[in-house]
Amino acid sequence: MAWFKVDDSFYDHPKVFDAPDCAVALWVRAGSWASRNLTDGFVPTGMPRRLCDDPDTAAKDLVKRGLWDEVEGGYRFHDWSVQQPSRVKVLGERAAANRRQALTRNPDLREFVRQRDANLCRYCGRPVEWKDRRSASGGTFDHVNPDGPTEADNVVVACRGCAAGKGARTPEQAGMQLLSVPQRVETQIVSRYVPKSDLDSSPYPTRPDPTRPVLPTEVRQLEPPPEGGANAPPVEAGDSGVELESAPLTAQTVVAAYIEGARASRRTVTGQIRKQVGKTAKELIESGEVAPQRILDAAREMGRRGWKDLNMQFLREPEANGTARSNGGPPPRDRLAEGMDVIEKLEAQYGAADDQPPAQMIEPRLPGRRR
Repeated sequence: MAWFKVDDSFYDHPKVFDAPDCAVALWVRAGSWASRNLTDGFVPTGMPRRLCDDPDTAAKDLVKRGLWDEVEGGYRFHDWSVQQPSRVKVLGERAAANRRQALTRNPDLREFVRQRDANLCRYCGRPVEWKDRRSASGGTFDHVNPDGPTEADNVVVACRGCAAGKGARTPEQAGMQLLSVPQRVETQIVSRYVPKSDLDSSPYPTRPDPTRPVLPTEVRQLEPPPEGGANAPPVEAGDSGVELESAPLTAQTVVAAYIEGARASRRTVTGQIRKQVGKTAKELIESGEVAPQRILDAAREMGRRGWKDLNMQFLREPEANGTARSNGGPPPRDRLAEGMDVIEKLEAQYGAADDQPPAQMIEPRLPGRRR
């Protein structure tokens, strides 16, 4: 919807200060009509008769005061483009709004673009924060060609800073470069937005192939940087996890096991999650209260469920024999056994059950309670 804008100082402007009401009414109504029909301020000759009781006098007065210019076929508002949006601008804004709505109504396309671009801005390459809706690092979607369709080839992930700098322009017009798709691409990411001809020739199948080995390049893109510098041995997170069990237990191996579980359930592991899991794993390893195999198994299960705190898994699952908890602490005593111990102590102190214990043992007095 286009709006006809009237300045708040219009009422005492020198051109309209002593203008008759009929001329002012014609000017306002004609402006509203021109904005709705996107005529760029043009008013046909026959239109004033529909908007004013004395159209000839009012139109001549507006031309005399410099508010209208008489042109071929009618009249035109003076300096329309200075105060009012042009037809081209309004149509462009409407088309952009339609593209945004089409993207909002298509969650499959948004999820495909996010996974394809690995939540990285395709203009500057930095990670985006989808929950941040104010700062420049917040995540959004951008049409590479602002006049193009809402398809996977024309929609990319962008940070709000780059999206605002680009505006309704192509990257070439804005002096920006569109980066290539990140190498970190899961093999199971296949969408109906990819043409069928491309799927036939693509090395990635429509479903994960369990017989295909994990490429070293894929592992390096998913695993965190090694601790201890460049001399630390690399740890590869294979599908079976055999390499992790044979490697020394470090925070790096625990994070790799977590990523392995997350990949099995098609979850994305961000750098913040890897950092949090590595910090918890380091504390558990230094405490020495949990067996290494238990830590790796718990990390895989946590990655599969999408949890971030490894202690949740240890507090959730007790040992099979029930004698000790997974976190190394003693199991909680049975409440009935504790109650029997209290009864035995009372009987030993005050006699058998037939004897009458003191009144304070029968009804203990609570603070603030009257007898």
